Amino acid sequence: MEVAVFPNAVKPTVFPFFQTLEKIFDKKNIRFYLPDGLRPEFEKKKIHVDGEHFKSIDWIGNHVRYVFSVGGDGSFLQVARQMSDYPVLLVGINLGELGFLNEIAPDRLEERLDQIERNDYRVEERMFLSSYIEEGESKTCRKLPDALNDVVVGRNKTGKMSRVRLWINGQYTQEYPADGLIVSTPTGSTSYALSCGGPILHSAARQILVVPICAHLMRNIPLLLCDSDEVRVTLPERERFLTVSVDGDASYTLDNRSQLCIRSCIKKIRFIRFKDQEFFTTLFSRLLRRDSTAPSLETAGVKAEH
Repeated sequence: MEVAVFPNAVKPTVFPFFQTLEKIFDKKNIRFYLPDGLRPEFEKKKIHVDGEHFKSIDWIGNHVRYVFSVGGDGSFLQVARQMSDYPVLLVGINLGELGFLNEIAPDRLEERLDQIERNDYRVEERMFLSSYIEEGESKTCRKLPDALNDVVVGRNKTGKMSRVRLWINGQYTQEYPADGLIVSTPTGSTSYALSCGGPILHSAARQILVVPICAHLMRNIPLLLCDSDEVRVTLPERERFLTVSVDGDASYTLDNRSQLCIRSCIKKIRFIRFKDQEFFTTLFSRLLRRDSTAPSLETAGVKAEH
């Protein structure tokens, strides 16, 4: 079996874990590849990996069936965007905190690799959001990266209300006086949208979720749309510009002469889920899990009063 591994080079636990992962791959006779861009990080950490293991994203997408993201949910989102136009199967190894998107716990890695080799898993297609900004009078379209979680419109700075206008299928819906607006996929319904009062959708659903962020005047009602609906966002004249973020990462400027257009799309990439991992059972076990790493006042540098 041949796999690609995309470790999150920022996480301090990733490189020690990678050395364990490499031993397991060797034991199971699994050939692995890494993206070229990570070669300097491995050299910096003095982790020797033969050069033949480093390949371009395009080579990996066209030659490897299984792609492993190693890190947290943010790492998974980044890999999903990078590989979204390739017919690969993506699975995450969770070294993060909650790990909504990652299906493999480190202590079950060998067991899960055996299941993958036996094709003992389910495959899910996930809905992405495709979006672009149509610029002012020129009508020039600026394509944004596809989003697995959400597209968010808001301010870079907190503390000041913004005004956002929502259009659905070319029809004006309403203007939100709010901190911003989230347009989410079902995958993203357990992310930012959930913290703003949105419902949880099954990851395999085909719907678009629109959730205002801290809306004023009782306009904080989330909307559940069909996957065939088109969402457009514009700004009133008094709102000079706001920021558009895609999966909490890339940022773009939306001014009051332009409009943001968002539609659903299905990408080539698919996601591995194991048959013993029922969506809602897994979700709530992670939502209700207590953070065992929470600091005390003493470790936070605050002296407790007695």
